[in-house]
Amino acid sequence: MPRFLARIAAILLFALSAPSLTAQTIPNRHIAASMSASFFVDPKGTLWGWGCARLEKGKDKRLPGIAMTGAESVFVDPQESVFLTRKRDGSLWGWGQSSSGELGVIKEDGYGWVYTPRKLANRAIYALSNNNTFILDPDGTLRVWGEDRLTRGDNRRKNPLKPAKILDNVAQFSSSLSHTLALKKDGSLWAWGENQCGTLGTGENTFHEYPVPVDLTPLGTRKIVRVATRMTESFLVADDGTVWNWGEPNNMKPYCMDAPRWVPTLLNSIDNVADIAVGEAHELYLKKDGSVWMIAYLAREKRTDPVKVMDNAAEIAAGSYHSLVLKKDGSLWAWGENECGQLGDGTYTVRNHPTRVRFDLSPDDLPPPEDSQKTASGASGIDYAQVLRWEGGTFDLCRFSEEGIKYLDLPPELVEKLRPCLRQRQENTGDSQEDSYGLSDDDIDILNMIILYNINRQNGKETGFAKQ
Repeated sequence: MPRFLARIAAILLFALSAPSLTAQTIPNRHIAASMSASFFVDPKGTLWGWGCARLEKGKDKRLPGIAMTGAESVFVDPQESVFLTRKRDGSLWGWGQSSSGELGVIKEDGYGWVYTPRKLANRAIYALSNNNTFILDPDGTLRVWGEDRLTRGDNRRKNPLKPAKILDNVAQFSSSLSHTLALKKDGSLWAWGENQCGTLGTGENTFHEYPVPVDLTPLGTRKIVRVATRMTESFLVADDGTVWNWGEPNNMKPYCMDAPRWVPTLLNSIDNVADIAVGEAHELYLKKDGSVWMIAYLAREKRTDPVKVMDNAAEIAAGSYHSLVLKKDGSLWAWGENECGQLGDGTYTVRNHPTRVRFDLSPDDLPPPEDSQKTASGASGIDYAQVLRWEGGTFDLCRFSEEGIKYLDLPPELVEKLRPCLRQRQENTGDSQEDSYGLSDDDIDILNMIILYNINRQNGKETGFAKQ
């Protein structure tokens, strides 16, 4: 081989083997999960949706239905109801909630819903919406519009429909209802929004309306490959498979419940991670070997130890309280909450273990909705006027005050079941409705979990709650 050709070959070999100097962009997302809906882009480009996906009226929510064709990637925030998809021509489309201009129009009637997908941009790499809609342009420009919130990063401009430029040279980003993270192509990480318990990773607790750099000193020479957020908490995955975390999960109180983590802190319980998906009370981790692991963070609990869920996974997605996994063989699996049919298995039954999403069924194959709302064991309800067991502790629902019940906005059927308890307590103690029997933070956490997990449709075994 001539010497100059050998030199060219050596240069090419080095270029192909050398590590990239720029941060990774987010790959195509073929699955996504929101608060109560799920989505899948199949190899033909068909976007499927189920649960409360706001498809045409009359469609059975318990099974996947076609939302759009020509799709390439789907983007949904786990805590919101704005659904975005990038088509194969690079254009960005969206539908769902738009009461604050999330979809480029303010809908003041019909609960602010846009049912027909509308075009939002001619070209986009990635997008996400949670009252603010962020779009990452192909040239790395990050733009935003929507509600006047700290998460915007532009000093809360007043025109919700006019896109505002936030940063240049962005590789990927993540945004929650409290703050936003943006990873730039040079590997630096920027944050803005609320910062009560170290959410922004700046080493202090000052709120920031404009992007500020995250302190990455703890990472050493590691490079960031993924970022993720949820309310008041941040995550990153480094190139060596380690996971780093700061802030505090879903803390809407005026104080820090745990010792603050002001800068990225290593999570020692998980390693060899390639990707992360964060729900409201759980995290999914896709390891480099294709295995999927889950960590939960529920009321009053610290993080649980990682639990292996399955192998041979290609992608993961987390909704508020349900999860999706796309396996390498093309099958799609789901588990978790299912009050809106978001698991896609033809039922409204909560699943503690993965169940296959049923693309092989039609609505004619399903029982009436009222039958499918029963649990797998046939239980359709639970006597709320009982003492319930929760993770080894007992909580007597009779001790909660009427004022506390109103504060929590409990379902009417639960309130009716509690009234005998309230009367009995007042007769025994002589206390009025305005007495000191208020709700502690733990009580609020427990009752919120009861509501969120819809235990009026579950038995004790399936939900972790049990009669005593």
